[in-house]
Amino acid sequence: MSGTVEPDWDAVRAEYEDSDTPLAQIAAAHGLTLNQLNTRRRKEHWVLRKPGTGRQRRQSLLARMLGLIEAQITQLERKLCEEPMSATEMRMLESMTKALDKITALEAAEKKVVKKRVRMDPELEAIRERLIDRISKLETED
Repeated sequence: MSGTVEPDWDAVRAEYEDSDTPLAQIAAAHGLTLNQLNTRRRKEHWVLRKPGTGRQRRQSLLARMLGLIEAQITQLERKLCEEPMSATEMRMLESMTKALDKITALEAAEKKVVKKRVRMDPELEAIRERLIDRISKLETED
């Protein structure tokens, strides 16, 4: 006997399809690697998880990118004590930083777009409406 226990694939599948638990957490809870989980998922054609809304995806991606950048920086700090940073490592760090900047810019742009219209004073609203009418009449006369 090898001593390894076959995972409860029905439970793994149910957790994958019915929860928002991160894949790494599902795999770890069942003693699997991500590769094993994904291979089985593709082989058995499991129902794909619904992606989050655009905002949720960006927030998730932003958090993941921050984690990756932090891990890379930690690794580079350790390595810099021993040897200088390679050109490949510098380019990778630069690419991750640019991606992070773009995601942050998208977040900032989204926040600006969601502003609500401020209610005008009724008198000013009436004047505005009359101006709109006059302008439209002038446009139709031409």
